[in-house]
Amino acid sequence: MNFNRRTKKIKSFQQHKVIPFNGQTMNGIEASQIAGWICFSILSITTIRFYLITASKRKIPNPEKFPSNQRILAVLAFRNEELTIKKSLPRVLSETLSDKNCKLVLVNSASNDGSVEAILETIAESGLEADSWCLINSDKPGKGRALNMAMSNYVDGDIVIMIDADALIQKGSFGTFRKFMSNEEIGAISAQESIRPEDPMSEYKTRSNELRQFESSSGQCPILEGSLLAWSPSRIEWSSFDESSNADDAQIALCSIRSGHKSHVTSEIKFTSLRDSKKASFQRSVRRSQGLNLQLLRNIDIFWDPSCRRFRSTFFFNIILHCIIPWCVIFLLFSPLIIIQYPEFTELNPNSYSMVPSLIIFISLFSKTGRSLLRGSLASILGQLRVLLRMRASHWEPGEG
Repeated sequence: MNFNRRTKKIKSFQQHKVIPFNGQTMNGIEASQIAGWICFSILSITTIRFYLITASKRKIPNPEKFPSNQRILAVLAFRNEELTIKKSLPRVLSETLSDKNCKLVLVNSASNDGSVEAILETIAESGLEADSWCLINSDKPGKGRALNMAMSNYVDGDIVIMIDADALIQKGSFGTFRKFMSNEEIGAISAQESIRPEDPMSEYKTRSNELRQFESSSGQCPILEGSLLAWSPSRIEWSSFDESSNADDAQIALCSIRSGHKSHVTSEIKFTSLRDSKKASFQRSVRRSQGLNLQLLRNIDIFWDPSCRRFRSTFFFNIILHCIIPWCVIFLLFSPLIIIQYPEFTELNPNSYSMVPSLIIFISLFSKTGRSLLRGSLASILGQLRVLLRMRASHWEPGEG
């Protein structure tokens, strides 16, 4: 008797555990619908926040103090930059010569071309005095390793300016950095890239610049521009670069914020990238995304760090933007492939509206903004997968990804 009652209960449970849709189980479809709307909601909230940000037009307060007289330690690490360095180095040498208290440190990161010869020739022609510069050779490649080697020349109190070999800097950049760094509240500040229209990531970079300007206005920008960046190691209690990750700008910015100092990107200092924007740009995006995601995950404790209360909101939205939004975009593009396998779903019914978010994302691909979003999302996802698989993140092949 008890056995028959249990059997009836099991049959009753089996009859009600599925949700019928025209006679078929809809558990998988409903999960896809719910996930799709969640992804679309996250994208919508982030988009609205971005447009509110751009409408605010908040700017970084101009420094009012006199430029500092601290020594500038200009660091330029390079690897296989024979052609590029001939164009960018003269500008750096000009800034070094015009500054009364500056030392230039060049680090050769295991180059196997004529980069060193090109640098020595350019310096000889500039007339830069021997005690104003030095060249360090590294037998192993890696930007973090090269930067750590350069920091052996650091003297407590120096203002360190990091310059990428492919960055064509403006005249007066060092002087403007001095002016900003005279403010003891600033721990790090970077220049802004002048975006070229032909760059495949021009839309993405333009919007990144606008977002960084807004975050900088509150003094808490976690992702700086590593191609041209100034910072005070002693002010933010800096120790060393993580050589397993190439996101050196994020490392400096997060260290500055944790120390209670401001982290800015300023449009008053600009540079132009000499890198071929179409050559291996996607590989570079993947490598940068890998390093950035790694740094965001390693600093996740910011959410419960009482000293970073004011930064939590900005950090949260950066986690959403760089770690979650890419998956939302890809899911919305491919979720219809899950749904259309159920023929009944294609009939006109209220559930068909769940295809609208995917349709919007698909239509956006016909615009440059949509294509940049897809490209950036793919690069970020690949970067995250490389982090999860613990693949090497210190790989550094400028111009080749």
